[in-house]
Amino acid sequence: MNETKPPFWTTIPGFLTGSAALLTAVGGILLTLSQLGIIGPLSTRSQRGTIIVESTPPGAVVYLNDREQGATGSNPVTIEDLKPAHYDLRLSKAGYLDWRRQLEVVGGAQHQVFAVMSQLPSTSPGAPGAANTPSAPPRKAIDLRDLHVDALGENEIGVKVAYSYDGSFDPAAVRIVATPLQRDGQPLPGLVGQHATASKGEGTAVLKLAVDDLGSTVDTSSIRVCMVDMSRKHSPYCEDFRDQRNWVASRAPAVTENAILGFSAQDISPSELQVTVSYSYTGDHGAGERHVYMSAVALQRDGEQVPRTHFEGLGGPGLVRIGAGTTTMLINKHAPGSSTSVSVRACIIGREPFGEIVCRTFPHTKRWS
Repeated sequence: MNETKPPFWTTIPGFLTGSAALLTAVGGILLTLSQLGIIGPLSTRSQRGTIIVESTPPGAVVYLNDREQGATGSNPVTIEDLKPAHYDLRLSKAGYLDWRRQLEVVGGAQHQVFAVMSQLPSTSPGAPGAANTPSAPPRKAIDLRDLHVDALGENEIGVKVAYSYDGSFDPAAVRIVATPLQRDGQPLPGLVGQHATASKGEGTAVLKLAVDDLGSTVDTSSIRVCMVDMSRKHSPYCEDFRDQRNWVASRAPAVTENAILGFSAQDISPSELQVTVSYSYTGDHGAGERHVYMSAVALQRDGEQVPRTHFEGLGGPGLVRIGAGTTTMLINKHAPGSSTSVSVRACIIGREPFGEIVCRTFPHTKRWS
Protein backbone atom coordinates (compact mmCIF):
# COMPACT_ATOMS: atom_id res chain seq x y z
CA MET A 1 0.00 0.00 0.00
CA ASN A 2 1.44 3.34 -1.00
CA GLU A 3 1.76 6.03 1.74
CA THR A 4 0.23 9.37 0.80
CA LYS A 5 2.73 12.24 1.19
CA PRO A 6 1.51 15.54 2.73
CA PRO A 7 1.56 18.67 0.50
CA PHE A 8 5.04 20.21 0.35
CA TRP A 9 3.94 23.59 1.77
CA THR A 10 2.76 21.88 4.99
CA THR A 11 6.20 20.47 5.67
CA ILE A 12 8.88 22.43 7.53
CA PRO A 13 11.06 22.88 4.41
CA GLY A 14 7.99 23.94 2.44
CA PHE A 15 6.91 26.44 5.11
CA LEU A 16 10.38 28.01 5.25
CA THR A 17 10.60 28.23 1.47
CA GLY A 18 7.15 29.83 1.19
CA SER A 19 7.90 32.34 3.99
CA ALA A 20 11.15 33.39 2.34
CA ALA A 21 9.38 33.93 -0.99
CA LEU A 22 6.66 35.99 0.68
CA LEU A 23 9.17 38.17 2.54
CA THR A 24 11.14 38.69 -0.67
CA ALA A 25 7.99 39.79 -2.50
CA VAL A 26 6.95 42.19 0.28
CA GLY A 27 10.46 43.62 0.46
CA GLY A 28 10.44 44.22 -3.27
CA ILE A 29 7.12 46.07 -3.06
CA LEU A 30 8.36 48.26 -0.19
CA LEU A 31 11.57 49.02 -2.06
CA THR A 32 9.62 50.05 -5.16
CA LEU A 33 7.29 52.30 -3.14
CA SER A 34 10.31 53.85 -1.42
CA GLN A 35 12.04 54.56 -4.72
CA LEU A 36 8.86 56.23 -5.98
CA GLY A 37 8.90 58.49 -2.93
CA ILE A 38 5.55 57.13 -1.68
CA ILE A 39 7.00 55.67 1.51
CA GLY A 40 10.44 55.62 3.06
CA PRO A 41 12.44 52.98 4.92
CA LEU A 42 11.16 52.49 8.46
CA SER A 43 14.56 53.46 9.82
CA THR A 44 14.31 56.93 8.26
CA ARG A 45 10.65 57.81 8.96
CA SER A 46 11.66 60.03 11.89
CA GLN A 47 13.87 62.01 9.49
CA ARG A 48 10.91 63.18 7.41
CA GLY A 49 9.60 66.75 7.51
CA THR A 50 6.21 68.44 7.55
CA ILE A 51 4.87 71.56 5.81
CA ILE A 52 1.90 73.38 7.36
CA VAL A 53 0.22 75.90 5.05
CA GLU A 54 -2.23 78.73 5.82
CA SER A 55 -3.30 81.61 3.62
CA THR A 56 -4.94 85.01 3.57
CA PRO A 57 -7.56 84.90 2.19
CA PRO A 58 -8.49 81.26 2.92
CA GLY A 59 -9.82 78.95 0.23
CA ALA A 60 -6.56 78.64 -1.73
CA VAL A 61 -5.70 75.29 -3.29
CA VAL A 62 -2.24 74.07 -2.23
CA TYR A 63 0.07 72.31 -4.68
CA LEU A 64 3.39 70.67 -3.81
CA ASN A 65 5.52 69.90 -6.86
CA ASP A 66 2.28 70.47 -8.85
CA ARG A 67 0.38 67.80 -6.89
CA GLU A 68 -2.80 69.03 -5.19
CA GLN A 69 -2.70 68.72 -1.39
CA GLY A 70 -6.00 70.31 -0.34
CA ALA A 71 -7.38 73.80 0.27
CA THR A 72 -6.78 76.22 3.13
CA GLY A 73 -9.70 77.12 5.35
CA SER A 74 -10.45 77.15 9.07
CA ASN A 75 -7.70 74.53 9.40
CA PRO A 76 -4.30 74.65 7.69
CA VAL A 77 -3.21 72.17 5.05
CA THR A 78 -0.70 69.76 6.61
CA ILE A 79 1.65 67.86 4.30
CA GLU A 80 3.50 65.16 6.24
CA ASP A 81 6.18 62.51 5.71
CA LEU A 82 8.30 64.55 3.27
CA LYS A 83 11.84 63.51 2.49
CA PRO A 84 14.48 66.21 3.11
CA ALA A 85 14.69 68.01 -0.23
CA HIS A 86 13.70 71.19 -2.06
CA TYR A 87 10.02 71.45 -2.97
CA ASP A 88 8.01 73.85 -5.10
CA LEU A 89 4.98 75.13 -3.18
CA ARG A 90 2.16 76.90 -5.02
CA LEU A 91 -1.19 78.31 -3.86
CA SER A 92 -3.93 79.14 -6.33
CA LYS A 93 -7.26 80.95 -5.84
CA ALA A 94 -9.65 82.48 -8.35
CA GLY A 95 -9.19 86.26 -8.58
CA TYR A 96 -5.70 86.17 -7.04
CA LEU A 97 -2.18 85.84 -8.35
CA ASP A 98 -0.61 82.44 -7.73
CA TRP A 99 1.64 82.43 -4.66
CA ARG A 100 4.87 80.46 -5.17
CA ARG A 101 7.78 79.57 -2.92
CA GLN A 102 10.62 77.04 -3.03
CA LEU A 103 11.05 75.40 0.37
CA GLU A 104 13.85 73.28 1.73
CA VAL A 105 12.38 70.59 3.99
CA VAL A 106 14.64 69.63 6.91
CA GLY A 107 14.30 66.14 8.35
CA GLY A 108 12.30 66.03 11.56
CA ALA A 109 11.21 69.69 11.29
CA GLN A 110 7.87 71.40 10.82
CA HIS A 111 7.87 74.24 8.31
CA GLN A 112 5.01 76.70 8.81
CA VAL A 113 4.02 78.80 5.81
CA PHE A 114 1.52 81.67 5.81
CA ALA A 115 0.85 82.92 2.30
CA VAL A 116 -0.53 86.42 1.81
CA MET A 117 -2.05 86.40 -1.68
CA SER A 118 -2.40 89.46 -3.91
CA GLN A 119 -5.53 90.17 -5.93
CA LEU A 120 -5.32 90.24 -9.69
CA PRO A 121 -5.13 93.80 -11.05
CA SER A 122 -8.57 94.97 -12.16
CA THR A 123 -9.27 96.53 -15.55
CA SER A 124 -12.22 98.75 -16.47
CA PRO A 125 -14.35 97.31 -19.32
CA GLY A 126 -13.95 99.33 -22.43
CA ALA A 127 -11.09 101.39 -21.09
CA PRO A 128 -8.58 102.29 -23.80
CA GLY A 129 -5.84 99.72 -23.92
CA ALA A 130 -7.48 97.55 -21.25
CA ALA A 131 -7.60 94.53 -23.54
CA ASN A 132 -4.05 94.62 -24.81
CA THR A 133 -2.02 96.42 -22.14
CA PRO A 134 -0.71 93.94 -19.59
CA SER A 135 -0.58 95.12 -15.99
CA ALA A 136 2.60 94.57 -14.04
CA PRO A 137 1.97 92.07 -11.22
CA PRO A 138 1.91 93.81 -7.84
CA ARG A 139 4.59 93.12 -5.29
CA LYS A 140 3.84 90.61 -2.58
CA ALA A 141 2.21 92.14 0.49
CA ILE A 142 4.97 90.75 2.72
CA ASP A 143 8.33 89.29 1.80
CA LEU A 144 11.25 88.19 3.98
CA ARG A 145 14.56 87.38 2.32
CA ASP A 146 18.37 87.53 2.47
CA LEU A 147 19.04 86.44 6.05
CA HIS A 148 22.50 87.25 7.41
CA VAL A 149 23.74 85.94 10.78
CA ASP A 150 26.81 87.11 12.71
CA ALA A 151 28.24 85.38 15.80
CA LEU A 152 28.54 88.13 18.44
CA GLY A 153 29.90 85.95 21.23
CA GLU A 154 29.27 82.66 22.96
CA ASN A 155 25.54 81.87 22.64
CA GLU A 156 24.80 85.26 21.09
CA ILE A 157 24.08 86.13 17.44
CA GLY A 158 23.06 89.15 15.40
CA VAL A 159 20.40 88.62 12.73
CA LYS A 160 19.73 90.86 9.73
CA VAL A 161 16.87 90.16 7.32
CA ALA A 162 15.72 92.19 4.35
CA TYR A 163 11.98 92.64 3.96
CA SER A 164 9.29 94.36 1.96
CA TYR A 165 5.92 95.28 3.44
CA ASP A 166 2.89 96.92 1.82
CA GLY A 167 1.48 98.46 5.02
CA SER A 168 -1.67 96.30 5.01
CA PHE A 169 -1.45 95.99 8.81
CA ASP A 170 -1.11 98.78 11.37
CA PRO A 171 2.59 99.78 11.11
CA ALA A 172 2.65 100.70 14.81
CA ALA A 173 1.77 97.09 15.67
CA VAL A 174 3.94 95.19 13.16
CA ARG A 175 7.12 93.54 14.37
CA ILE A 176 9.67 91.10 12.94
CA VAL A 177 10.78 88.27 15.24
CA ALA A 178 13.37 85.52 14.79
CA THR A 179 13.58 82.13 16.51
CA PRO A 180 16.31 79.47 16.08
CA LEU A 181 14.72 76.03 15.62
CA GLN A 182 16.02 72.58 16.47
CA ARG A 183 15.76 69.75 13.94
CA ASP A 184 12.44 68.61 15.42
CA GLY A 185 11.01 72.09 14.87
CA GLN A 186 11.11 73.03 18.55
CA PRO A 187 12.40 76.51 19.46
CA LEU A 188 15.75 76.97 21.17
CA PRO A 189 15.11 76.81 24.94
CA GLY A 190 16.08 79.74 27.15
CA LEU A 191 16.09 82.15 24.21
CA VAL A 192 16.30 85.86 24.92
CA GLY A 193 15.47 87.81 21.78
CA GLN A 194 14.47 91.18 20.43
CA HIS A 195 11.94 92.01 17.80
CA ALA A 196 12.30 94.75 15.21
CA THR A 197 9.84 97.27 13.84
CA ALA A 198 8.88 97.12 10.15
CA SER A 199 7.95 100.21 8.17
CA LYS A 200 6.05 100.28 4.90
CA GLY A 201 8.20 99.60 1.85
CA GLU A 202 11.57 97.88 1.83
CA GLY A 203 13.98 97.75 4.74
CA THR A 204 16.34 95.68 6.89
CA ALA A 205 15.44 94.36 10.33
CA VAL A 206 18.28 93.98 12.85
CA LEU A 207 17.84 91.73 15.88
CA LYS A 208 19.99 90.26 18.63
CA LEU A 209 19.36 86.75 19.98
CA ALA A 210 21.03 85.14 22.98
CA VAL A 211 20.72 82.28 25.44
CA ASP A 212 21.34 83.01 29.11
CA ASP A 213 20.67 79.68 30.78
CA LEU A 214 21.08 76.42 28.83
CA GLY A 215 21.29 73.12 30.70
CA SER A 216 22.90 71.16 27.86
CA THR A 217 24.39 71.70 24.43
CA VAL A 218 21.73 72.24 21.72
CA ASP A 219 22.07 72.17 17.91
CA THR A 220 19.75 74.30 15.79
CA SER A 221 19.27 73.83 12.05
CA SER A 222 17.25 76.86 10.97
CA ILE A 223 15.98 80.30 11.96
CA ARG A 224 12.29 81.10 11.59
CA VAL A 225 11.61 84.77 10.85
CA CYS A 226 8.03 86.00 11.17
CA MET A 227 6.26 89.28 10.63
CA VAL A 228 3.81 89.59 13.53
CA ASP A 229 0.73 91.75 13.99
CA MET A 230 1.16 92.45 17.72
CA SER A 231 -2.35 93.91 18.08
CA ARG A 232 -3.88 90.55 17.17
CA LYS A 233 -0.98 88.29 18.24
CA HIS A 234 -1.06 86.92 14.71
CA SER A 235 1.78 85.98 12.34
CA PRO A 236 0.63 86.77 8.79
CA TYR A 237 3.88 85.52 7.27
CA CYS A 238 6.84 83.35 8.30
CA GLU A 239 9.91 82.12 6.47
CA ASP A 240 12.45 79.49 7.54
CA PHE A 241 16.14 80.04 6.71
CA ARG A 242 18.74 77.31 7.03
CA ASP A 243 21.33 78.11 9.73
CA GLN A 244 23.19 75.31 11.49
CA ARG A 245 24.54 76.39 14.86
CA ASN A 246 25.80 74.87 18.12
CA TRP A 247 24.68 76.45 21.41
CA VAL A 248 26.82 75.38 24.36
CA ALA A 249 25.62 74.65 27.88
CA SER A 250 25.88 77.75 30.05
CA ARG A 251 24.64 79.29 33.25
CA ALA A 252 23.79 82.94 33.72
CA PRO A 253 25.80 84.77 36.41
CA ALA A 254 23.78 84.88 39.60
CA VAL A 255 22.39 88.17 40.90
CA THR A 256 20.47 88.61 44.13
CA GLU A 257 17.98 91.35 43.23
CA ASN A 258 16.07 93.07 40.46
CA ALA A 259 17.38 96.62 40.16
CA ILE A 260 17.83 99.56 37.79
CA LEU A 261 21.46 100.50 38.38
CA GLY A 262 22.44 103.34 36.05
CA PHE A 263 21.39 105.62 33.23
CA SER A 264 22.82 107.70 30.40
CA ALA A 265 21.08 109.66 27.63
CA GLN A 266 22.00 111.24 24.31
CA ASP A 267 19.89 113.73 22.31
CA ILE A 268 19.69 112.37 18.77
CA SER A 269 17.31 114.99 17.36
CA PRO A 270 14.54 117.34 18.60
CA SER A 271 12.18 114.35 18.45
CA GLU A 272 14.52 111.52 19.58
CA LEU A 273 16.32 110.63 22.81
CA GLN A 274 18.61 107.60 23.06
CA VAL A 275 18.67 106.05 26.53
CA THR A 276 21.02 103.36 27.92
CA VAL A 277 20.07 101.65 31.20
CA SER A 278 22.13 99.22 33.29
CA TYR A 279 20.28 96.69 35.42
CA SER A 280 20.35 93.39 37.29
CA TYR A 281 17.64 90.77 36.84
CA THR A 282 17.25 87.48 38.73
CA GLY A 283 15.04 85.78 36.15
CA ASP A 284 12.17 85.31 38.60
CA HIS A 285 9.61 86.46 36.01
CA GLY A 286 10.94 84.35 33.15
CA ALA A 287 13.48 84.95 30.39
CA GLY A 288 13.05 86.50 26.98
CA GLU A 289 11.05 89.34 25.45
CA ARG A 290 7.83 87.33 25.74
CA HIS A 291 8.17 87.52 29.54
CA VAL A 292 10.10 90.68 30.43
CA TYR A 293 11.35 93.85 28.76
CA MET A 294 12.75 97.28 29.64
CA SER A 295 10.68 100.45 29.16
CA ALA A 296 11.74 104.09 29.17
CA VAL A 297 9.36 107.06 29.43
CA ALA A 298 10.15 110.80 29.22
CA LEU A 299 8.24 112.67 31.97
CA GLN A 300 7.20 116.31 32.19
CA ARG A 301 7.43 118.37 35.40
CA ASP A 302 3.91 117.28 36.41
CA GLY A 303 4.95 113.62 36.18
CA GLU A 304 2.95 112.98 32.99
CA GLN A 305 4.48 111.38 29.91
CA VAL A 306 5.48 113.72 27.09
CA PRO A 307 2.51 113.56 24.69
CA ARG A 308 2.80 111.41 21.57
CA THR A 309 6.04 109.70 22.58
CA HIS A 310 6.81 106.01 22.59
CA PHE A 311 9.94 103.93 23.09
CA GLU A 312 11.58 101.11 21.16
CA GLY A 313 14.69 99.13 21.88
CA LEU A 314 17.28 99.19 19.13
CA GLY A 315 15.78 96.18 17.37
CA GLY A 316 12.69 95.88 19.62
CA PRO A 317 11.62 96.49 23.21
CA GLY A 318 14.48 96.92 25.66
CA LEU A 319 16.22 93.55 25.90
CA VAL A 320 16.49 92.19 29.45
CA ARG A 321 18.73 89.19 30.14
CA ILE A 322 19.17 87.20 33.32
CA GLY A 323 22.07 88.59 35.34
CA ALA A 324 23.63 92.04 35.02
CA GLY A 325 23.50 93.92 31.74
CA THR A 326 22.68 97.06 29.79
CA THR A 327 20.03 97.82 27.21
CA THR A 328 19.62 100.76 24.82
CA MET A 329 16.30 102.29 23.77
CA LEU A 330 15.10 105.17 21.62
CA ILE A 331 12.30 107.45 22.86
CA ASN A 332 10.62 108.95 19.80
CA LYS A 333 8.07 111.77 19.44
CA HIS A 334 5.89 110.94 16.46
CA ALA A 335 3.67 114.04 16.16
CA PRO A 336 4.30 117.81 16.06
CA GLY A 337 4.08 119.95 19.18
CA SER A 338 6.51 121.36 21.76
CA SER A 339 7.07 119.86 25.22
CA THR A 340 9.78 119.75 27.85
CA SER A 341 10.70 116.66 29.86
CA VAL A 342 12.65 116.83 33.13
CA SER A 343 13.23 113.13 33.85
CA VAL A 344 13.24 109.62 32.40
CA ARG A 345 11.59 106.69 34.15
CA ALA A 346 13.09 103.26 33.36
CA CYS A 347 11.32 100.04 34.36
CA ILE A 348 11.70 96.30 33.95
CA ILE A 349 8.21 95.16 32.95
CA GLY A 350 6.73 91.68 33.39
CA ARG A 351 4.16 90.50 30.86
CA GLU A 352 2.41 87.65 32.72
CA PRO A 353 1.07 89.01 34.94
CA PHE A 354 1.60 92.44 33.42
CA GLY A 355 3.19 94.97 35.76
CA GLU A 356 6.30 96.83 36.83
CA ILE A 357 8.97 94.62 38.41
CA VAL A 358 11.33 97.44 39.34
CA CYS A 359 11.57 101.11 38.31
CA ARG A 360 13.82 104.10 38.80
CA THR A 361 13.53 107.74 37.71
CA PHE A 362 16.58 109.71 36.55
CA PRO A 363 16.80 113.50 36.03
CA HIS A 364 17.29 114.57 32.42
CA THR A 365 15.94 117.72 30.73
CA LYS A 366 15.05 117.79 27.03
CA ARG A 367 13.00 120.09 24.82
CA TRP A 368 10.85 118.14 22.34
CA SER A 369 9.47 119.41 19.06
